[in-house]
Amino acid sequence: MEYDRIVEVERTGAEDERRLVDVLVEQAPSWGSTVFTVADGSAIFSGRGLFVNQVMSAGLSEPITDNEIAQVAEQATALGVSPAFELCDITRPEVVALLSKHGSKRRDQRVVLVHAPRSIAKPVEGIDVALAAEVEVPI
Repeated sequence: MEYDRIVEVERTGAEDERRLVDVLVEQAPSWGSTVFTVADGSAIFSGRGLFVNQVMSAGLSEPITDNEIAQVAEQATALGVSPAFELCDITRPEVVALLSKHGSKRRDQRVVLVHAPRSIAKPVEGIDVALAAEVEVPI
């Protein structure tokens, strides 16, 4: 599949999720749902225990900044979830390198920033929280 087509597919999925969470923000504010732009993608936080809490389609054509990674980590921690970035085969290599510099670990096609358990208020059932030193995940 050509590069432009892959970008289009990735962004379409992210936009669908973003629109859904926009509705949650408006109709169910107590869930803590929020969306914001990260580089050329979106940070999509449905809310604690809900279906999407990650950055999607960021880093395909624009780099992610240290400040954006910090903003994602802050929002995720406030919700009690691990900050996660969904990656694909065309994610810019410098984005993967920057996430690694911030202590991220690659897990399948997702990169998760791993924090000490005390940085997450109450872990949500089904979310594994571990110290980075205790887990080895190849990048």
